[in-house]
Amino acid sequence: SSSSSTPTPTAIAMTAPVLNLNLNDANMDANTNADARQMSFVLPAIFTSIQSAPTPTDPRVLLKEVLSHTIAVKSFSGSVDMATAAPIAEEFKSYLTNNHGFTCKEWRLARYNPPFTLPFLRTNEIWVTIDEQEKET
Repeated sequence: SSSSSTPTPTAIAMTAPVLNLNLNDANMDANTNADARQMSFVLPAIFTSIQSAPTPTDPRVLLKEVLSHTIAVKSFSGSVDMATAAPIAEEFKSYLTNNHGFTCKEWRLARYNPPFTLPFLRTNEIWVTIDEQEKET
């Protein structure tokens, strides 16, 4: 009998939230496509490290450990995409800067529901990364 070195695929159910990073807001250069985005998925808690997670079968999918960081969160409902989230994020960043003195970095759109969820029942969030040196406030 011969043994195969190909690992058995491991299916992972969809997780929430699904995160979209606005790459144009994350120090990208002028040649970056105005519609450029990065989508992220949160692995289930049973995978405690990148080493314990299954290897992606699609070469476009990369596993990345996210280090601890401080974010401010604004929740809202409705249908949203990156274009409709941008003014919400900009208003939230202005609020955080003007009312609390935070230095805001990039923002992400977090969506928690499947696409067939009625808009008024959907939960969305804007996640704004705050300068780490300011996290004590």
